[in-house]
Amino acid sequence: RDVDAGRRLVEEQDLRVPGERPRDEDPLELARRQVADALPGELRRQPDGREHAADVAALAETLGLRCGFLPFVASAELTEACRSARVVVSTVPSPATAPIIDSVRVASAVIDVIYNPWPTPLAAAVTASGGRIVGGLVMLLNQAYSQVEQFTGLPAPREAMAAAITDT
Repeated sequence: RDVDAGRRLVEEQDLRVPGERPRDEDPLELARRQVADALPGELRRQPDGREHAADVAALAETLGLRCGFLPFVASAELTEACRSARVVVSTVPSPATAPIIDSVRVASAVIDVIYNPWPTPLAAAVTASGGRIVGGLVMLLNQAYSQVEQFTGLPAPREAMAAAITDT
Protein backbone atom coordinates (compact mmCIF):
# COMPACT_ATOMS: atom_id res chain seq x y z
CA ARG A 1 0.00 0.00 0.00
CA ASP A 2 1.22 3.47 -0.85
CA VAL A 3 1.18 5.45 2.38
CA ASP A 4 2.50 8.58 0.62
CA ALA A 5 -0.40 8.43 -1.88
CA GLY A 6 -2.81 8.15 1.04
CA ARG A 7 -1.18 11.10 2.74
CA ARG A 8 -1.43 13.14 -0.49
CA LEU A 9 -5.13 12.27 -0.79
CA VAL A 10 -5.65 13.37 2.79
CA GLU A 11 -3.88 16.68 2.10
CA GLU A 12 -5.65 17.26 -1.22
CA GLN A 13 -9.07 16.74 0.34
CA ASP A 14 -8.13 18.77 3.43
CA LEU A 15 -8.58 15.79 5.70
CA ARG A 16 -7.50 16.87 9.12
CA VAL A 17 -7.84 14.52 12.01
CA PRO A 18 -8.65 16.54 15.12
CA GLY A 19 -7.23 15.54 18.48
CA GLU A 20 -9.17 12.99 20.44
CA ARG A 21 -12.03 14.38 22.41
CA PRO A 22 -11.95 13.96 26.18
CA ARG A 23 -13.65 10.67 27.12
CA ASP A 24 -16.11 12.44 29.44
CA GLU A 25 -17.27 14.94 26.81
CA ASP A 26 -20.74 14.27 25.43
CA PRO A 27 -20.34 13.47 21.71
CA LEU A 28 -23.68 15.09 20.83
CA GLU A 29 -22.68 18.31 22.57
CA LEU A 30 -19.30 18.24 20.83
CA ALA A 31 -20.99 17.73 17.43
CA ARG A 32 -23.54 20.47 18.15
CA ARG A 33 -20.78 22.90 19.11
CA GLN A 34 -18.64 22.03 16.06
CA VAL A 35 -21.57 22.43 13.68
CA ALA A 36 -22.67 25.68 15.30
CA ASP A 37 -19.10 27.05 15.15
CA ALA A 38 -18.75 26.13 11.47
CA LEU A 39 -22.04 27.65 10.32
CA PRO A 40 -22.72 31.36 9.90
CA GLY A 41 -25.98 31.23 11.87
CA GLU A 42 -28.27 30.01 9.14
CA LEU A 43 -29.20 26.62 7.74
CA ARG A 44 -30.81 26.35 4.32
CA ARG A 45 -31.95 23.07 2.90
CA GLN A 46 -33.74 21.78 -0.12
CA PRO A 47 -35.96 19.16 1.55
CA ASP A 48 -36.55 15.88 -0.20
CA GLY A 49 -40.02 15.65 1.29
CA ARG A 50 -42.24 17.49 3.72
CA GLU A 51 -41.79 14.78 6.34
CA HIS A 52 -38.08 15.64 6.53
CA ALA A 53 -38.57 19.39 6.65
CA ALA A 54 -39.84 19.34 10.22
CA ASP A 55 -36.81 17.31 11.36
CA VAL A 56 -34.42 19.75 9.71
CA ALA A 57 -36.22 22.73 11.22
CA ALA A 58 -36.07 21.12 14.68
CA LEU A 59 -32.33 20.45 14.30
CA ALA A 60 -31.71 24.03 13.20
CA GLU A 61 -33.63 25.31 16.21
CA THR A 62 -31.62 23.05 18.54
CA LEU A 63 -28.41 24.44 17.04
CA GLY A 64 -29.65 28.01 17.34
CA LEU A 65 -29.80 28.51 13.57
CA ARG A 66 -32.40 30.09 11.32
CA CYS A 67 -33.80 27.63 8.82
CA GLY A 68 -35.19 28.22 5.35
CA PHE A 69 -36.23 25.93 2.50
CA LEU A 70 -35.60 26.45 -1.20
CA PRO A 71 -37.01 24.59 -4.21
CA PHE A 72 -34.75 22.02 -5.89
CA VAL A 73 -34.12 24.09 -9.02
CA ALA A 74 -31.46 26.55 -10.13
CA SER A 75 -32.64 30.01 -9.16
CA ALA A 76 -31.32 33.44 -8.27
CA GLU A 77 -32.21 32.77 -4.63
CA LEU A 78 -30.33 29.45 -4.52
CA THR A 79 -27.35 30.96 -6.35
CA GLU A 80 -27.15 33.81 -3.84
CA ALA A 81 -27.53 31.41 -0.89
CA CYS A 82 -24.66 29.28 -2.22
CA ARG A 83 -22.51 32.31 -3.02
CA SER A 84 -22.89 33.73 0.49
CA ALA A 85 -22.58 30.43 2.39
CA ARG A 86 -19.32 29.62 4.17
CA VAL A 87 -19.85 26.01 3.15
CA VAL A 88 -22.46 24.09 1.14
CA VAL A 89 -23.04 20.43 1.96
CA SER A 90 -24.47 18.26 -0.80
CA THR A 91 -25.87 14.79 -0.16
CA VAL A 92 -27.50 14.65 -3.58
CA PRO A 93 -26.69 11.59 -5.74
CA SER A 94 -24.58 12.54 -8.78
CA PRO A 95 -27.24 12.14 -11.51
CA ALA A 96 -29.74 14.21 -9.53
CA THR A 97 -27.55 17.33 -9.24
CA ALA A 98 -28.18 18.48 -12.82
CA PRO A 99 -31.04 20.89 -11.90
CA ILE A 100 -28.94 22.75 -9.30
CA ILE A 101 -25.35 22.65 -10.59
CA ASP A 102 -25.54 26.13 -12.11
CA SER A 103 -26.58 27.61 -8.77
CA VAL A 104 -24.25 25.58 -6.52
CA ARG A 105 -21.11 26.00 -8.65
CA VAL A 106 -20.67 29.56 -7.30
CA ALA A 107 -20.07 28.33 -3.75
CA SER A 108 -16.59 28.95 -2.40
CA ALA A 109 -16.53 25.67 -0.45
CA VAL A 110 -18.59 22.51 -0.97
CA ILE A 111 -18.64 19.21 0.85
CA ASP A 112 -19.96 16.67 -1.63
CA VAL A 113 -20.54 13.50 0.40
CA ILE A 114 -20.93 11.36 -2.72
CA TYR A 115 -17.69 9.50 -3.46
CA ASN A 116 -18.52 7.35 -6.45
CA PRO A 117 -18.08 8.37 -9.17
CA TRP A 118 -15.36 10.89 -8.30
CA PRO A 119 -15.25 13.62 -9.11
CA THR A 120 -18.98 14.06 -9.23
CA PRO A 121 -20.42 16.47 -11.81
CA LEU A 122 -21.08 18.89 -8.93
CA ALA A 123 -17.49 18.62 -7.64
CA ALA A 124 -16.14 19.18 -11.15
CA ALA A 125 -18.36 22.25 -11.66
CA VAL A 126 -17.38 23.82 -8.33
CA THR A 127 -13.68 23.17 -8.98
CA ALA A 128 -13.93 24.61 -12.50
CA SER A 129 -15.51 27.74 -11.01
CA GLY A 130 -12.65 28.15 -8.53
CA GLY A 131 -14.37 26.70 -5.47
CA ARG A 132 -12.90 24.30 -2.95
CA ILE A 133 -14.27 20.73 -2.74
CA VAL A 134 -14.07 18.08 -0.05
CA GLY A 135 -15.29 14.69 -1.19
CA GLY A 136 -17.23 11.92 0.46
CA LEU A 137 -14.18 9.70 0.94
CA VAL A 138 -13.02 12.13 3.61
CA MET A 139 -16.26 11.61 5.53
CA LEU A 140 -16.16 7.86 4.98
CA LEU A 141 -12.54 7.62 6.13
CA ASN A 142 -13.18 9.64 9.30
CA GLN A 143 -16.18 7.46 10.12
CA ALA A 144 -14.01 4.39 9.63
CA TYR A 145 -11.34 5.72 12.00
CA SER A 146 -13.92 6.17 14.72
CA GLN A 147 -15.54 2.80 14.10
CA VAL A 148 -12.25 0.91 14.27
CA GLU A 149 -11.38 2.68 17.52
CA GLN A 150 -14.79 2.02 19.04
CA PHE A 151 -14.84 -1.64 18.02
CA THR A 152 -11.27 -2.47 19.00
CA GLY A 153 -10.52 -0.01 21.78
CA LEU A 154 -7.22 0.68 19.98
CA PRO A 155 -6.03 3.61 17.90
CA ALA A 156 -6.99 3.23 14.25
CA PRO A 157 -4.10 2.69 11.82
CA ARG A 158 -4.94 5.97 10.10
CA GLU A 159 -2.08 6.11 7.61
CA ALA A 160 -2.73 2.57 6.43
CA MET A 161 -6.46 3.22 6.20
CA ALA A 162 -5.90 6.43 4.19
CA ALA A 163 -3.53 4.53 1.89
CA ALA A 164 -6.12 1.77 1.42
CA ILE A 165 -8.70 4.13 -0.08
CA THR A 166 -6.26 5.17 -2.78
CA ASP A 167 -6.22 1.54 -3.98
CA THR A 168 -9.93 1.61 -4.87
